[in-house]
Amino acid sequence: MIEKKHMDCDVVVLGGGPGGYAAAIRAAQLGASVILVEKQQVGGTCLNRGCIPTKVLLHASNAVGALKNYAEFGVKASFEGFDLQQLMDKKDKTVDQLRNGIGFLLKKNKVALLKGEAVLRSNDLVTVNNDEHLVEISPKKIIIATGSIANRLSIPGGTEFAVTTDQLQNIEQIPGRLLIIGGGAVGIEYAQIMSNLGSKVIMVEMKDRLLPEMDTDISKFIEKKFKEKKIEVYKNTSVLRLEKKDNAINVTISKESKEDGIETDVVLDASGRIGDLSVLNGNLSIINTNKYSIIVNEKMETSDEKIYAIGDITGEYKLAHVATHEGIVAAENCMGSSHVMEYDAIPFCVYTEPELASVGVTDIMAQKNGIKIKQGKFSFMASGKAHAIGKPEGFVKLIIDEKTEKILGVHIAGERATDIISEGVLAIQQKANASDLMEAINAHPTIAESINEAAQIVLGQSINT
Repeated sequence: MIEKKHMDCDVVVLGGGPGGYAAAIRAAQLGASVILVEKQQVGGTCLNRGCIPTKVLLHASNAVGALKNYAEFGVKASFEGFDLQQLMDKKDKTVDQLRNGIGFLLKKNKVALLKGEAVLRSNDLVTVNNDEHLVEISPKKIIIATGSIANRLSIPGGTEFAVTTDQLQNIEQIPGRLLIIGGGAVGIEYAQIMSNLGSKVIMVEMKDRLLPEMDTDISKFIEKKFKEKKIEVYKNTSVLRLEKKDNAINVTISKESKEDGIETDVVLDASGRIGDLSVLNGNLSIINTNKYSIIVNEKMETSDEKIYAIGDITGEYKLAHVATHEGIVAAENCMGSSHVMEYDAIPFCVYTEPELASVGVTDIMAQKNGIKIKQGKFSFMASGKAHAIGKPEGFVKLIIDEKTEKILGVHIAGERATDIISEGVLAIQQKANASDLMEAINAHPTIAESINEAAQIVLGQSINT
């Protein structure tokens, strides 16, 4: 018989991902008694099945290209192949280490961690079932941080014959052929991982370019790189159905109303994610929701002033760093502050080789919104550091307001793009203009000084181009 328990607290956080555990810790730091409820493992999708595991796999798979790069510098080494089990063990060890770190932080900040399936009953009652106990929690404030789940393809054979990223990153054998549905960041990263590990990769994207949410120059850059890697890309193409054929999968695609078939060994569904609303247990009358998300305002408040929602469940940005910041805002507001989220300077990164990173307005966004802009693009071919390390492919592109010269967007392709994009984030957040970036003295030689060079170009004052 399941034992029933009752607990009181100031704040209960439902979901222990990047946003959830950050919210729990910040609320505790502000003096709240906090319970964090997690049905699986702390760290959420990002740590356990997304951001971190894929970066381990990317780092290992990119070693093949690194060996070729080192040969140019006289370093003699040969590639004998991958020990897949050792790679998976390294991935799991990394995840375990970071997960244990979160557990330490929760204990350090006196956050009570409760494992189990949470259900939001009302604005002052949450129940948690963990097979041993049915716990009733009476909180003063509630933060929903339940994240997202894979949005499975609604086509014949979609759920039966396509695997998710969770399944693919735990494979025991590298498939000879892999077809990836979806040309967003997740699909792009797995295309590179699996291609480097030896799979023949095909990508299918419904829109007219890969990474359709990023700047067009970024899309052109990665499409060129994939062509060099012999990763086949179908754009403006829909997948109609998946069918098992002997030991293979037949994928029927449609482009310009013309159907065709592709045979592959494994199909990866990288078509996106949707908010996990299971915490509501079907009771959508408690707070206002959209189809797959909870509606919030800029303070992360839902339609009920005692309930907040953050991260993927809000549907706005499905990014761990956004969820973390939203969690901090929600926690501080739970404790009496009146902070708001701002989304003008959200970095978007793709950890391929070379890396890709964007923040702010893209060329297409400017065109759609009638914003008059100027653009400046500095090629890494003119970067001393890029040549010194054998990585001269890439660029930094600045988009500024034509009249005020305010920085609107920064877009980078190339070595260390995901690190140096932070300078662009700060520039947009602080409402800097191009002359501010041009006058900042960057160390030489660095990849980061390419941002300064791009500012010179957009202002027509370039020294090195």
